[in-house]
Amino acid sequence: MAALCGLAVTAAAAAQPLKFTKLSQGSSRLPVFGGGVQFQTSAVVLDPLAETFRPQDLALEVDKPTLKSIEQVDSRRRFVLGVLTSWPTRGFKVSIQRVSLQNIGGAQQLCVIAARQPPPEGRVVLQEPTTSYAFVAVDRVAKGTPTTTTVVVRGPHGRLLFVTTRSGVFDTNGHRALPKVCRAS
Repeated sequence: MAALCGLAVTAAAAAQPLKFTKLSQGSSRLPVFGGGVQFQTSAVVLDPLAETFRPQDLALEVDKPTLKSIEQVDSRRRFVLGVLTSWPTRGFKVSIQRVSLQNIGGAQQLCVIAARQPPPEGRVVLQEPTTSYAFVAVDRVAKGTPTTTTVVVRGPHGRLLFVTTRSGVFDTNGHRALPKVCRAS
């Protein structure tokens, strides 16, 4: 039993909380180009050192002030993490509550805890596809070192909201995410 407890402590110690600063939180009309809209939550890492997405790649999903705040981040010291969620109506919010770096078997993943909030009860909302988003600037573990682009997002009560997939556009590390390692508590 002691060996099992020691393993649990080691696994917990492999998670390193990362300091972050809120950049932007908002929503915008979701562009729909033919076909239906899939309402879902996703995450994106913007890190020039890891050759990931660039701020201009998000021009259709976020507003210009958000793009400007992302572009002003000193990429030698920080990278940008965003959680985006799409909805059939306006009024939803998303906020990033915690970011940690997890070392798992020689690979890494970002464990993000994000809260999604519906519009207040009784509030009248527009019926149009909308993207709600939150972006934060995250301090790098080591200055000038690229971050991982593998991300797991959970709600504050533990619900799995997003996982980077091997075939997904966000995975540039060539390894699978391990959602069970990312916990809300």
